[in-house]
Amino acid sequence: MRRVAVMAAGVVVEPSHLSPEVRQRGQVGGGDLRAARDEWEGAYVRRVLDRHDGVRTAAAAELGIARQALVAKIRRLGVFGPGPTVTGSAP
Repeated sequence: MRRVAVMAAGVVVEPSHLSPEVRQRGQVGGGDLRAARDEWEGAYVRRVLDRHDGVRTAAAAELGIARQALVAKIRRLGVFGPGPTVTGSAP
């Protein structure tokens, strides 16, 4: 974007002037800050869980939160992956 600003000095740069890749990067959650944050946080938690092969205790330690707090985040954000599924009751 800096390059665009320098190259287009004095010209209004419209989204149509940018490549589809650049336009796509600028779109996040349709303008809803909470949805955008939850989307980012869910992806981040998913990556940390993947790094620890779904071991929630290790993932929670890396995130600096209690395991129970991680389980609550997983439920709230709808993040599921390796390891047992988080449900309200035991199978």
